[in-house]
Amino acid sequence: MDKVILEFIKDSGKHPDYRVYHSMNVKIGRGYENDLIVSDPYVSQAHCVIRVHEDGFSVQDLGSLNGTWVIKNPVGGISNGKSLSHQKVDSSCHIVSGEIVIVGHTKIRFLHSGHELEPAKPILKPSAFFEEISSAPKSWLIVLSSILLACAVEHQESFKNLPVSRFFSIGIGLLLTFLIWSGIWSFVGWLIKRKAFFNAHLSWVALFFLSMTLFYPLADHLGYVFSSPMVEMIAGALIFWLFIGALLAGHLMLATVISRKYQIGVAVGISTVVILFGVVTYFAGRPQFNPQPELYGTLIPPYARLVAGQSVNQWIEASQNIFVQKKHE
Repeated sequence: MDKVILEFIKDSGKHPDYRVYHSMNVKIGRGYENDLIVSDPYVSQAHCVIRVHEDGFSVQDLGSLNGTWVIKNPVGGISNGKSLSHQKVDSSCHIVSGEIVIVGHTKIRFLHSGHELEPAKPILKPSAFFEEISSAPKSWLIVLSSILLACAVEHQESFKNLPVSRFFSIGIGLLLTFLIWSGIWSFVGWLIKRKAFFNAHLSWVALFFLSMTLFYPLADHLGYVFSSPMVEMIAGALIFWLFIGALLAGHLMLATVISRKYQIGVAVGISTVVILFGVVTYFAGRPQFNPQPELYGTLIPPYARLVAGQSVNQWIEASQNIFVQKKHE
């Protein structure tokens, strides 16, 4: 004999309550003598009964005050009952697995053991790349590389010798930022997937900073080459948009169970909002809106000493030729 499963439908649709019965008849009502006791003031003491026959199942009303109703073949699950026709049970009504029985204000979905379900969804596991960077030695090696690169860039851009304490403050600040950011995403992953992946999150945010430090100066160089703040802004926004989207997509992949399509969509949406906010802030700070405007001027040294450059004195000397007037012969 097939088992009879009755599912209490809650308004939230979450955490359904299932009851399993092996008897031929399952009585439903508010009285304690019933097989399924429903604490609903609009349900009669003996409300209805679900019977098992050789040719299927049926629900029979037991003379209840408010009657018994059936939602036939609900499409799309348990929450679409309002848009479907309700059939009142006069005496007895044939029901099939998946249909909903309404007693009072309570909805109960009827199921049997042979009810077909959707195939199980595969658990989205981190890619081989994230598994590779999730080991503690590799994770901390990436963090150390990011801190050293940040100190090197700070030293390269400074016009004077920096004290050792300055490099310590840079390293400690970056380390705390990495740990707090990774800890938040690890906590989210533990809540959703019961797995933190702390080392993977730490490696990913450190790689993001490492990559941004290497690639973001390209925007400054483009602005210098074209002598245009607009070119620098567009290039910087594009680089930042790509990298922040990749950062968020990686964290979502590690911490959530949503599909890859939604992970990428959420990451792109958030990075786009961040970029739009930055663009609006940029235009709001333009000279016509800013009482204390800053003049645009970028003087960039030769990148990594690969290309010979001009000193400031050489540049000033060459620029003076612009204002030299020709003597009439």
